[in-house]
Amino acid sequence: MLVYEGGEGLRFNEFAISAGVDGIARLMLHTGMIEMADGVDPPGKDMVRQPVFANATKWVRAPDGGVFRTSRRIGQAVTENEIIGTVANPYEDVEIPIRSPRRGIIVGSTTLPIVNMGDALFHIAWSEEHSRARAGQREPDQPRETQSEALMDEDEII
Repeated sequence: MLVYEGGEGLRFNEFAISAGVDGIARLMLHTGMIEMADGVDPPGKDMVRQPVFANATKWVRAPDGGVFRTSRRIGQAVTENEIIGTVANPYEDVEIPIRSPRRGIIVGSTTLPIVNMGDALFHIAWSEEHSRARAGQREPDQPRETQSEALMDEDEII
């Protein structure tokens, strides 16, 4: 069984749907579950994007309530400490920058313009193995606090 999740709850997202269908079709073609129709060539390696593997995630949460504006979108890469959005207080001239806690890819974000303190804003994914290999570190003996958070909390369930 293969489960694909994309887009957001209770809405159709054309990009997420086509990416999922194309990916599943490529997988089935590669494993021999389906064959290309006569006269149709499979996509070349230069036409297919390489997959990104991630085994750790972290939600970036609102430090305060206000009007949320994002400068990054789902699927975009971010660097550590990069400003990826802002939360502005509508009653004061205060704008709090939202920074990425680490290098990774945005795999989820809120679509709500008004946020409360602690609301989930961005879901960032990365690969722990690639991070350690790049830094020349060994496997940790204890779980680190940068490991994945719970899949859903009460904000995402609603």
